[in-house]
Amino acid sequence: MIAALFACSGVQACPSPAKPQDGFFDRYTHIFSAVVTGVRLPRGDADVEMYVRNAALEKTERNIFIADGYAYDVQVEVTHVYKGKAPKSDWLSVEAGCKSQYPELFDRGVFAINTDGVLVAGYERQTEFFNYSDIIRALEKLDSRGR
Repeated sequence: MIAALFACSGVQACPSPAKPQDGFFDRYTHIFSAVVTGVRLPRGDADVEMYVRNAALEKTERNIFIADGYAYDVQVEVTHVYKGKAPKSDWLSVEAGCKSQYPELFDRGVFAINTDGVLVAGYERQTEFFNYSDIIRALEKLDSRGR
């Protein structure tokens, strides 16, 4: 049941998922929840420039979905560590991947780091491909068992 929570429904063939995936508790060495306090997008990227133009023109368009997403840096305030430890660095680099979505300030998310040190993130408002509430409940259940 828990393994399915991190599945990227609709993007099973995704070669490089940007969000935590199946078997998350065993696959990742560090898992934590956090609130986004800063976002740094790649400079000079056409998609980012389009995002900035659209956001300026239409205030309601505050995020962008990218078919072949790009990496970005995020600053977070850790709210809970479920496994391992949270990184101490000021800025964390989130890997590029399919259906990537840049976060907004104060987004709540689940972050996971695999054995290669690759960081992936899923955010509460990414409801199409990520169920934040179910994942938090599953993590809290595991955490209460002392796993």
